[in-house]
Amino acid sequence: EIPITHYLPLIGSASCGVPNHSFYEDYEMIPVSESLYQENRYFVRADGDSMLPKIKHGDEVLCDANSIVDNGDIVHYTLNNEDSGIKRIIYDNNRRPIMLMPLNQDFAPIPIGPNDKLDMNKCIMVQSKL
Repeated sequence: EIPITHYLPLIGSASCGVPNHSFYEDYEMIPVSESLYQENRYFVRADGDSMLPKIKHGDEVLCDANSIVDNGDIVHYTLNNEDSGIKRIIYDNNRRPIMLMPLNQDFAPIPIGPNDKLDMNKCIMVQSKL
Protein backbone atom coordinates (compact mmCIF):
# COMPACT_ATOMS: atom_id res chain seq x y z
CA GLU A 1 0.00 0.00 0.00
CA ILE A 2 1.12 3.53 -0.79
CA PRO A 3 0.14 6.02 1.88
CA ILE A 4 -1.65 9.03 0.41
CA THR A 5 -0.80 12.13 2.37
CA HIS A 6 -0.97 14.99 -0.15
CA TYR A 7 -3.11 16.34 -2.97
CA LEU A 8 -2.25 18.11 -6.22
CA PRO A 9 -4.70 20.12 -8.35
CA LEU A 10 -6.08 18.83 -11.61
CA ILE A 11 -6.32 22.21 -13.34
CA GLY A 12 -8.33 21.22 -16.41
CA SER A 13 -7.96 19.39 -19.69
CA ALA A 14 -5.11 19.64 -22.20
CA SER A 15 -5.56 18.86 -25.87
CA CYS A 16 -3.91 15.75 -27.25
CA GLY A 17 -5.20 16.47 -30.72
CA VAL A 18 -5.86 19.81 -32.35
CA PRO A 19 -4.67 22.52 -29.94
CA ASN A 20 -7.51 24.28 -28.21
CA HIS A 21 -7.92 27.49 -26.29
CA SER A 22 -6.41 27.10 -22.85
CA PHE A 23 -8.97 26.76 -20.10
CA TYR A 24 -7.92 25.97 -16.56
CA GLU A 25 -9.57 25.96 -13.21
CA ASP A 26 -8.91 24.28 -9.89
CA TYR A 27 -11.82 21.89 -9.95
CA GLU A 28 -10.45 18.64 -8.62
CA MET A 29 -7.72 17.50 -6.25
CA ILE A 30 -5.82 14.27 -6.97
CA PRO A 31 -4.33 12.29 -4.07
CA VAL A 32 -0.60 11.55 -4.41
CA SER A 33 2.05 9.87 -2.32
CA GLU A 34 4.54 11.97 -0.41
CA SER A 35 7.27 11.04 -2.92
CA LEU A 36 5.30 12.65 -5.80
CA TYR A 37 4.18 15.74 -3.95
CA GLN A 38 5.81 19.10 -4.73
CA GLU A 39 4.05 22.47 -4.70
CA ASN A 40 5.13 23.22 -8.27
CA ARG A 41 3.32 20.16 -9.69
CA TYR A 42 -0.18 19.81 -11.11
CA PHE A 43 -2.26 17.46 -13.23
CA VAL A 44 -4.06 17.97 -16.53
CA ARG A 45 -6.47 15.50 -18.14
CA ALA A 46 -5.53 14.39 -21.67
CA ASP A 47 -8.18 15.16 -24.27
CA GLY A 48 -7.59 13.35 -27.58
CA ASP A 49 -5.35 10.77 -29.22
CA SER A 50 -2.30 12.62 -30.63
CA MET A 51 -0.01 11.25 -27.92
CA LEU A 52 -0.94 7.57 -28.34
CA PRO A 53 0.33 5.09 -27.35
CA LYS A 54 1.98 6.80 -24.37
CA ILE A 55 -0.91 9.06 -23.30
CA LYS A 56 -4.54 8.04 -23.85
CA HIS A 57 -7.68 10.15 -23.86
CA GLY A 58 -8.75 10.67 -20.24
CA ASP A 59 -5.33 10.00 -18.69
CA GLU A 60 -4.19 12.26 -15.86
CA VAL A 61 -0.80 13.76 -16.72
CA LEU A 62 1.45 15.02 -13.91
CA CYS A 63 3.37 18.18 -14.87
CA ASP A 64 6.29 19.84 -13.08
CA ALA A 65 6.74 23.59 -13.50
CA ASN A 66 10.32 23.50 -12.15
CA SER A 67 11.78 20.61 -14.17
CA ILE A 68 14.25 21.42 -16.92
CA VAL A 69 12.76 20.65 -20.33
CA ASP A 70 15.16 18.86 -22.67
CA ASN A 71 14.88 18.20 -26.39
CA GLY A 72 12.37 15.41 -26.98
CA ASP A 73 10.60 15.75 -23.61
CA ILE A 74 6.81 15.64 -23.46
CA VAL A 75 5.44 18.99 -22.30
CA HIS A 76 2.20 20.66 -21.33
CA TYR A 77 2.38 23.87 -23.36
CA THR A 78 0.60 27.14 -24.03
CA LEU A 79 1.38 28.82 -27.36
CA ASN A 80 0.83 32.58 -27.74
CA ASN A 81 -1.31 32.63 -24.57
CA GLU A 82 -4.08 30.84 -26.47
CA ASP A 83 -3.53 27.31 -27.73
CA SER A 84 -2.74 24.64 -25.20
CA GLY A 85 -1.98 20.96 -25.30
CA ILE A 86 0.46 18.13 -24.70
CA LYS A 87 3.18 17.34 -27.26
CA ARG A 88 6.87 16.40 -27.54
CA ILE A 89 9.14 19.48 -27.80
CA ILE A 90 11.81 19.66 -30.48
CA TYR A 91 14.69 22.17 -30.24
CA ASP A 92 17.10 23.36 -32.92
CA ASN A 93 20.89 23.27 -32.41
CA ASN A 94 20.71 26.57 -30.47
CA ARG A 95 18.18 25.09 -28.01
CA ARG A 96 15.37 27.19 -29.46
CA PRO A 97 11.98 25.41 -29.60
CA ILE A 98 10.99 24.88 -33.23
CA MET A 99 8.32 22.15 -33.20
CA LEU A 100 5.63 20.55 -31.05
CA MET A 101 5.50 16.93 -32.20
CA PRO A 102 2.67 14.44 -31.62
CA LEU A 103 3.56 10.78 -31.00
CA ASN A 104 0.63 9.57 -33.13
CA GLN A 105 1.58 9.97 -36.81
CA ASP A 106 -2.06 10.65 -37.74
CA PHE A 107 -1.58 14.17 -36.35
CA ALA A 108 0.52 17.00 -37.81
CA PRO A 109 3.42 18.68 -36.00
CA ILE A 110 2.96 22.26 -34.85
CA PRO A 111 5.74 24.63 -35.96
CA ILE A 112 6.95 27.28 -33.51
CA GLY A 113 8.02 30.54 -35.13
CA PRO A 114 10.66 32.93 -33.79
CA ASN A 115 7.97 35.41 -32.69
CA ASP A 116 5.74 32.83 -30.99
CA LYS A 117 5.49 32.87 -27.19
CA LEU A 118 5.78 29.35 -25.78
CA ASP A 119 5.27 28.45 -22.13
CA MET A 120 5.83 24.83 -21.21
CA ASN A 121 6.14 22.50 -18.25
CA LYS A 122 7.60 19.02 -18.35
CA CYS A 123 5.19 16.08 -18.17
CA ILE A 124 6.70 13.60 -15.73
CA MET A 125 4.08 10.88 -15.20
CA VAL A 126 0.83 9.49 -16.61
CA GLN A 127 -1.98 7.91 -14.58
CA SER A 128 -4.49 5.81 -16.50
CA LYS A 129 -7.88 4.74 -15.26
CA LEU A 130 -9.13 1.24 -15.97
